[in-house]
Amino acid sequence: MYIDQVFVQQSVHPADLAVFIVTTTLCALGALMLPLAG
Repeated sequence: MYIDQVFVQQSVHPADLAVFIVTTTLCALGALMLPLAG
């Protein structure tokens, strides 16, 4: 019950979620590419 309340309070807009996913993916790819490029 408590988890459901927290999830409702922290509801995220689809656009914000998309930006978060893209940013996380780019950061992960950048971290993976650094050793290869170096």
